[in-house]
Amino acid sequence: MMMTPKQERIYKPEYAIELIRIAEGDLGSATVLYRAEMKAAEAQTQAQKTGEDNENSKDFDEDIISGRLENICYLSQQCIEKAIKAVLCHLGIPIPLSHDLDLLISKIPQEHNFPINSSLSELTLFASIRRYEEGVLVLNGEDLTASIDIAKQVLSWSKSILK
Repeated sequence: MMMTPKQERIYKPEYAIELIRIAEGDLGSATVLYRAEMKAAEAQTQAQKTGEDNENSKDFDEDIISGRLENICYLSQQCIEKAIKAVLCHLGIPIPLSHDLDLLISKIPQEHNFPINSSLSELTLFASIRRYEEGVLVLNGEDLTASIDIAKQVLSWSKSILK
């Protein structure tokens, strides 16, 4: 059996700024989807309490109300991935062509103190298999908030290194 060698690529350090811009867009999209989902859930809860249609629930497009929570975690994962790759790019370190956050983190020199002390393998799954599965993993507001908070921390950390 032939194994495919791990592929890595070196980018010009200037590309780090572009990766940060894209990461910010991913985080922005995750945040918009999160807020829409939370407002929709709140409107549905209110309607159930009153036993009638809630005026707020009419403000939401049916597609938004039935959006996939997995997409919020996917976009958070993408933000984290691009922020880490921006740091590697800025430091001139070859970037693995992978979505594996733990692998990417392992490439960061220790002196740059990555802000998260636990594995991000669960978020990595949203860049692959979880994008194609709906409802297999039950997500709640805490899960969504945690994914966005981690993305914010990593993005802030990466920007501080690029200064």
